[in-house]
Amino acid sequence: MINYFWFSDINQFEKLLKRFPHGIKAEESQFYKGECLFMDGAYGRAIGEYEELMRSYSWSPLAADASFRIGEAYFQMGRYESALESFRATISRFPDSKLKPEALYWIGESYFKMNDYSNAIRTYENVLRTFPRSRVADYAQYSIGWARKEVGELNQAVADFRKFLEDYPESVLRVSALYQMGEAFFLLNDYESAIVELNRLIEESPAHEYAAKARLMIADAHYSLGDYPTAREKYLNLFERKESADRALYGVAWTHVRERNFEDALVYFERIVTEYPRSSLREEAEYRRGVCLNMKGDGESALRVLEDFVE
Repeated sequence: MINYFWFSDINQFEKLLKRFPHGIKAEESQFYKGECLFMDGAYGRAIGEYEELMRSYSWSPLAADASFRIGEAYFQMGRYESALESFRATISRFPDSKLKPEALYWIGESYFKMNDYSNAIRTYENVLRTFPRSRVADYAQYSIGWARKEVGELNQAVADFRKFLEDYPESVLRVSALYQMGEAFFLLNDYESAIVELNRLIEESPAHEYAAKARLMIADAHYSLGDYPTAREKYLNLFERKESADRALYGVAWTHVRERNFEDALVYFERIVTEYPRSSLREEAEYRRGVCLNMKGDGESALRVLEDFVE
């Protein structure tokens, strides 16, 4: 269903086109009909309006914008092959358009969405080589790191994110790059470096959505280092902040398990079961309850819990 606000605008543009089909604002009215539909998420219908502009007003400067928008609409619909071809067509038909860097970048994004990371990386590198000062240059450098991380080239991904942070210190993607780099270090089992980068993120942007994820990964990093008291402190802090609360309790429980403190571990596994019945960790916590009961010598209770778990 079309949003009434955009529908009202579409009606105005349609009236203008009917009254002045060859007026000086005709191609703009046609373009903004497509824009109204695009903004409302009616991407298929938007494509039709953009294609009409390209047929009826092929001479218009807005034809390049319409061509580019068709690619964006296909991308939003998840039709990445069609998006890729549309962005290629934009570059081919409008080689002098100001949208050429963006079209090339979105070709890379289309490859990325199709899991064709090699072609994605080559395309992003082409953006940086051909349009190093474009407004998508920082996105291209960031995406190179992300693509390398996706294919498991973690050391190279770290280098790419470092380059991004050095070359584009004011980019809106800075926080995300710090998180990605921290995660790459974590996956490399370089937990100390992961902690350093993730702490940088938190210091710079403590209220950012990635800060909560960073705090959890820092706790996991301390756990992986075998520093269970510090990990436990970090997990409890997360719980107090109501960030990934069930996951935080699960982490606390496991720190106690590693220290063979099954009594306290049992308390936290039980809390997950009772306080977070819809958690994806509930079944695992229920099973671990039984294991902890058995480890602390209460075999009868352990058997009941495990039998209930199996049922």
